[in-house]
Amino acid sequence: MENMKKFNKLGKSLIGAVTVSCMLFAAGMTGVPYYGSTFFVKSKVSKSYKATKKITADEAKKIALAHAKLAEKDVTFVKVELELEDNNRYEYDVDFYSGNVEYDYEIDAVSGATVSSSVEVDD
Repeated sequence: MENMKKFNKLGKSLIGAVTVSCMLFAAGMTGVPYYGSTFFVKSKVSKSYKATKKITADEAKKIALAHAKLAEKDVTFVKVELELEDNNRYEYDVDFYSGNVEYDYEIDAVSGATVSSSVEVDD
């Protein structure tokens, strides 16, 4: 009988610990930095790079449109976002459609260079 009481007490403790862990995880409060988290990324980006002048979102759009040889009036923009990439460089992710063709560009936010581009025809 005494073993059963110890087992019940241990079981209740484990259930409580698991419940609290699940609640903290669901709330995003684990405190454990993960790859891609703001905490992890901030520690790797130098202050001088953060302070470097960056192109604007409109300039990134113009660069992508020029590369695609399209006019702004002929496209529908889906996304233009400044992102911090895994290589600790800021890039604009520029996505837009022209008809049923999807264009996806990565534009370096400091130099304005086209880092990557892809074109996909949607059926």
